[in-house]
This record gives sequence, C-alpha cells and structure tokens, in this order.
Amino acid sequence: MFQEDKFVDYLSVKLNVIYPLSLYGIGETIVEAKNKKIKEKYLQGIDEDDLLNSESSGEKQKIALARALIQEP
Repeated sequence: MFQEDKFVDYLSVKLNVIYPLSLYGIGETIVEAKNKKIKEKYLQGIDEDDLLNSESSGEKQKIALARALIQEP
C-alpha cells in the first residue's frame, strides 16, 4: 500500500470503498454483498456514512485496504 491514499474526499467511506466496482459496471446486488463482507471483516467500528475527513490515519489505511480487497485481486 502507498503512504498517500487517493480518496475522493467528498464521498462517504462506503462510496470510497465501492468506487472501484462502479468503474467496472458491477451490479448493485453484487456490490452490496461484497461491501457487507468487507465491512464485517475490515471496517468494524467505522461508520460507512462518515466523510473521510473525520477518520484517523489508521482508519484511512483500513479503508484503503478494504477498497483494494473489494476488487478480489
């Protein structure tokens, strides 16, 4: 992972995590299922409706990890 995260600051945590999937045109049902799985595993205690400027640097790293893993590399 890079030291400087490239988030879309005006989007919520959830929208930043699922953003890569929207680029591929993946259906909403699949996106929601993947997001639920990622949230349960990596984003416990982080409110997915918050904007990123309210998150700590450690939480931002978790969000960046979740965004990378939601694509199932």
